[in-house]
Amino acid sequence: MLRISQLKLPVTHTEEDLKKKIVHTLMCRTEAVQSYEIIKQSLDARKKPELFYVYTVDVKADNEKQLLKMLTRKKRAGNVQLHEAMPYVFPAGGNEKLKSRPVVVGCGPAGLFCAYFLAEYGYQPVLLEQGAPVEERQKDVEEFWKTGVLKPDSNVQFGEGGAGTFSDGKLNTLIKDPVGRNRKVLEIFVGNGAPKDILYVNKPHIGTDILRTVIRNMREKILVWGGEIHFHTQMTEVLFTENTRRIRGIIYEDLLKKEKEEIVETCLTNVGLWNEVKDALFKKGTFLSGGQQQRLCIARALALKPEVLLMDEPTSALDPIATNRIEELLLELKKEFTIIIVTHNMSQAARISDYSMFMYLGELIEYDKTRIMFTNPRDKRTEEYLTGQFG
Repeated sequence: MLRISQLKLPVTHTEEDLKKKIVHTLMCRTEAVQSYEIIKQSLDARKKPELFYVYTVDVKADNEKQLLKMLTRKKRAGNVQLHEAMPYVFPAGGNEKLKSRPVVVGCGPAGLFCAYFLAEYGYQPVLLEQGAPVEERQKDVEEFWKTGVLKPDSNVQFGEGGAGTFSDGKLNTLIKDPVGRNRKVLEIFVGNGAPKDILYVNKPHIGTDILRTVIRNMREKILVWGGEIHFHTQMTEVLFTENTRRIRGIIYEDLLKKEKEEIVETCLTNVGLWNEVKDALFKKGTFLSGGQQQRLCIARALALKPEVLLMDEPTSALDPIATNRIEELLLELKKEFTIIIVTHNMSQAARISDYSMFMYLGELIEYDKTRIMFTNPRDKRTEEYLTGQFG
């Protein structure tokens, strides 16, 4: 491969102009250039108003050594040299099986990339982060700008991705990186949603909006590859062996444990299930009856603090007693939540809903207060359905 530096072109140039410049510099036929890759692009603004891009490119060409000899002989090889690409190589693994999974503490850049590489190569790491995931951080940062209330573990400095997630720092292309580590980092960014030009633009930016997406995508890959990520989790102690002082483990604390326990109790109480399951919280829900399982599903939804609850035939497989309990629960919950129920049970809709809409073959036929629609429907199709003439 040949590396050409100091290729200067007007900022208005085309891709074809760049290829012609490469051919001219190498003094070869167009067909002799097999491919090229931009390694660096910088802006030369020293002769304003004229602006130029200055490129470093790697070129694959026919008979590269002979080309370089010819350029040297003609004293035209000043900015051309043979170059061997050095892609990053992950350290070779050992032969012994790990007794436990590796633990990575902290989800800043170093921790995130460490966990990413370990997961990619099959080590299934456990990543602990004291702060919040990037989506939660975004909400907390916006709340801080509005109210001035700072969350110590979730802000512009603290949480998944580290401080750089919200500072949009410059990226260093490190052209002379001898083992290709920086290039690999940039390639991972691009592979997870960053623009491809960060691979070569001088002092490139990703941008906070895109960077949040990149970090989220990296997290998802860690999980897909078998890793675990625990947010709001703080390492409190490192355990060592007595004689060799080698690390044998860590102690960590779930910072939201108390809050999670309160949410569980509140939601199960709200659906009338707490007293029935409080001594079996870590059992699978299969021991519950159908009605209890349905209430458990509602409790899980409530734990997410939704603005709207969407339920599809919530009592379709339940007996009359269990159905009545679910309906009583929904009547109580609608005081706090907007609830949308998809049902073919018109009697149930009449009993518990405030508003109803009738849809037929994907078309909204009628929408009104339940009392009005059920007693005086405007559309004949609605009347026929409610009176059992079809459906």
